[in-house]
Amino acid sequence: MSEGPPAYNLANHYAEDLRYAGRQLVLAGKYEEAVKKYTDAATAFSRSGFQLGVGVCLTNRAIVAAKLGWWAESYCDAKLATKAFPKFAKAWFRAAMALENLGMLRTAGALYYRAIEVDERLYAMATPALRRCRVANIAKRKEREKRELLLKLEAEADLE
Repeated sequence: MSEGPPAYNLANHYAEDLRYAGRQLVLAGKYEEAVKKYTDAATAFSRSGFQLGVGVCLTNRAIVAAKLGWWAESYCDAKLATKAFPKFAKAWFRAAMALENLGMLRTAGALYYRAIEVDERLYAMATPALRRCRVANIAKRKEREKRELLLKLEAEADLE
């Protein structure tokens, strides 16, 4: 499997045409149709052995899934993209975004940091997201501690 730019061949040309068609569908607001095109493009790139193409298509599909509010699907696609091409920082970033929206803040924060490790140019974009995750995680922890305290007080009141 190749990570670098592919030599021109018909399979890669076909896959790139599918990816471009997906992009045009996104621009037209036809998100569900775009998901199908990106799926076809990722499959075509996979068959030609061009892993970066697979990663890009899966990341694009993750973006479209996010636009549709399909956060679990967005995470799955982004995570698959990180496996296909681990050096593709945007895939790590998209996985983090999906987890943040699914309320999995600690893991989202770790993936934002992973995206920055892969490409430090994402630092400026990831910083507000990291701050959101940290603030929300603190609020979540305080709420959990409050619930635990209330349960403890209720248990003590029942003993009296």
